[in-house]
Amino acid sequence: MSEYANMYIALTVEHVDEDYITRALTELKIPKLKVPTPETEAEVYTIGQGENILIISGFSLYDYKIVNALTLYISSQYSSIRTLRALPAKLFTEKRLLIYPITNKYSYNRYIVKTRNYKRSIVDEDGIEVLRDLLTLRSRYTKTLHSLIKNIRPHILITVTTDKTLGIELDEPAINMVKNKHSKIEISIPITREIDNLKDVLQLPHTHHTYENDVSLGLLLAIPFNYSVQDTYTVILKIIEQTLKAKIEKRTLKNIEETSKIKVLSGKDEILSTLKQHDIEIIDDSGNEITVKYYKNNELHTKLIEEGEIEYYFNVEILS
Repeated sequence: MSEYANMYIALTVEHVDEDYITRALTELKIPKLKVPTPETEAEVYTIGQGENILIISGFSLYDYKIVNALTLYISSQYSSIRTLRALPAKLFTEKRLLIYPITNKYSYNRYIVKTRNYKRSIVDEDGIEVLRDLLTLRSRYTKTLHSLIKNIRPHILITVTTDKTLGIELDEPAINMVKNKHSKIEISIPITREIDNLKDVLQLPHTHHTYENDVSLGLLLAIPFNYSVQDTYTVILKIIEQTLKAKIEKRTLKNIEETSKIKVLSGKDEILSTLKQHDIEIIDDSGNEITVKYYKNNELHTKLIEEGEIEYYFNVEILS
């Protein structure tokens, strides 16, 4: 039996760790892009060339069927042994698909599905929920992810996770879509249900990076945990196909600078580090009252400073 056939059987029936996936895709000579980040050198699998579309997953052990489906998709796109449907090569002449399958490496590699310990499976070794940490950046895994996305700056960012990770119950796949107000986007997504009223939108990857002007379109695709790997594969394939056909026109932005004075009540070092990582410039940090420069065309900046969201996430008070 071929190595590909062995991999196909393993990935359709069980959770496998990251090392198995890496070895299998390396043996198939799947192209990888190495992206330097402050924490580590992140590796993403690539298909095609042109405008970037980035898919991220593996925030929880419960995402294992998604990770397996993504691995099967990558291998099917390149392998001559087509066990599963792949997409026509012509779709990748002007778009490049990048896949970062496992974000929360601690949870994904440490626990097995049989434990079914939900609270353990969604956090890292420091107890931080990785899916909801893109603003506060307390986990080393989200620091890596945040830097990866800012380096790649994909036109489309697709976060794929399970309904259990989101804390909702679904019978069918559902989607949340947020468009960058500075981009013109033409796309049709064939998903039956739309997710509204998500909590912590500044912390979730697809909304956070759209607000931060790193991406033109952010998608959150939620797949029911009871879906098989094959069903998950079918859903992901539809999303990839539609996003490859999307038309995006990004407008040139004029940076409008503003300043604000913020009183730090505690945790000054963490706050300064977080602001800098989100391109908010520190003008004066000599005391507990800091002066920052932000940009009005950056929706994340305006939500944090002008709408006062920074006071919710950090122990600070906006003075002006």
